[in-house]
Amino acid sequence: AVPILEEAQMSTSQATTTVLITGASSGIGRATALYLAEKGYAVIGTSRSVVRLADLQSEASEKSLQITALEMDINSDEGVDWVFPEIIDEHGTVDVLVNNAGYGLWGPVETLSIAEIKAQFETNFFATVRLIKAVLPGMMLQRGGTIINISSVLGRMGTPFNGAYAASKFALEGLSESLRVELWPLGIRVALVEPGLFHTDFKKNQVVAEGADSGALAYSSYMEKYKSKHGRF
Repeated sequence: AVPILEEAQMSTSQATTTVLITGASSGIGRATALYLAEKGYAVIGTSRSVVRLADLQSEASEKSLQITALEMDINSDEGVDWVFPEIIDEHGTVDVLVNNAGYGLWGPVETLSIAEIKAQFETNFFATVRLIKAVLPGMMLQRGGTIINISSVLGRMGTPFNGAYAASKFALEGLSESLRVELWPLGIRVALVEPGLFHTDFKKNQVVAEGADSGALAYSSYMEKYKSKHGRF
């Protein structure tokens, strides 16, 4: 994400560039927020709970970094609509949006409920669309901006027992590719980042489908071998 931002900075000074990062309380989002703040960007880090942003705020304060921590429920129109006017009033246009928030849903497709799959898509896909629609009016007005969607290597290939997560990231990739062509003539860049497995809290925060641990499943032994090999627990 950093080289993408640095290239986009050719005509805008860092001091006036505002970067909004979702899921900034931990992992890639938190590391990105701190790094970009150190580089002089005005960073807005969001999470569904302001309590979860306490560590980010503390480290930013210790290092005298410009990071605004905001609680925002990206899974609802009301949650975004409630916070966004405050962002615009304080920072003006969001110059860069980093859609980082997301989580994994683990389990064989057979065991996944429709509600669990919908919840997966709500956070990993629809929330991203919601944030993009929120920042686009300002970006279009200034004829410039950058949207960075954090996908996954699983947005390019599916793996066993990650079907819902992979599906949500495949959807994000398709959206991003189409959006890139739509917005390019308007001076707005769209980029995808496809991380592999890093040492973050992703696995810790992974949701296991309610029916995934049933011993009666035909491939239970296969699942146990898979979890052992990949260090699921």
